[in-house]
Amino acid sequence: MSARISSDQNGHDGHDGHDGHDSHPPARYPGEDTRPTSSQELAGWYAYSFAAEVYAICGLSSFIPILLETLARQNGVLLSDGKTPCGSSSDKYPDDPNGGQCIIRFLDRDINTASFTVYTFSIGVLLQLLLVISISSAADHGKHRKRLLLAFGWIGSLAVILYIFVSQELYLLGALLAIVSNVSFGASFVLLNSFLPLLVRHHPKVRHAGLVSYTRLPASTDDDDDDDDDDDDDDESDPSAAWMGGAAMQEEHERARPVLPHEDRTSAELDLSTQISAKGMGIGYVAGLFLQCLSILILIGMGNSTWALRLVLLAVGLCEGQPG
Repeated sequence: MSARISSDQNGHDGHDGHDGHDSHPPARYPGEDTRPTSSQELAGWYAYSFAAEVYAICGLSSFIPILLETLARQNGVLLSDGKTPCGSSSDKYPDDPNGGQCIIRFLDRDINTASFTVYTFSIGVLLQLLLVISISSAADHGKHRKRLLLAFGWIGSLAVILYIFVSQELYLLGALLAIVSNVSFGASFVLLNSFLPLLVRHHPKVRHAGLVSYTRLPASTDDDDDDDDDDDDDDESDPSAAWMGGAAMQEEHERARPVLPHEDRTSAELDLSTQISAKGMGIGYVAGLFLQCLSILILIGMGNSTWALRLVLLAVGLCEGQPG
């Protein structure tokens, strides 16, 4: 992804050409890249939206929970006697007083296999919260946003790909991979959204509309006007002094001002931000729905086995890692 970061770290290759008269807004901090947003940067942002929604729809919300519960049942025993291996979730136990509840033993505690996935994702959400809080400042003002985004994206993608090796005996590894992928997803999504205001602020449509263009205008005050009135007679008597004095005053008070009021500029930026965000989400949902339908066909064709689930998650992980 061609992400917008500080110019001292990474330049912009392949920017669309823009008219030379479009001046750059002043940098808000040293090293800020104020060049116009390129089509490559927008394409990269949409590609990451594609990857994030594919994981959220097909991985996080669908097949990872199913695989975790299936693996847990394969390693569990019936609660009624603590010895009989559990069957599939569709098996019936009419003579079992506990209704065929299945448990696994973990850290000397009995855990219902139906709750195994819930506990796993609860831990993941807790760690995700701690990580998001830790990287919030880096996401808003840091110079390493692109590197962090790529790192978390690749880590999450690799975690999902590794499900291809998670067999019945390695069900705890499956839980660990779910936690890692969930935490990486949350962190990468925060970092991804931190680029949106930058892409909007420097977007050519906004600049060409005159909303973020900057011009050099003298800053005048009422006191200056009064002084000008008092000095009119002197200026008329000495044109050279009047010209030099006016130039010096303009140089002293000159500053960059937005062409349009702040309210109009903010409204236009919000409209463009909504358009970009909605387009990214739309691309992601369409991709996620397509892969979801394809995955269901794979599961039907392969007999709804754990191997089929692992193949589906392999495809999800590969899609998640493509933007990197």
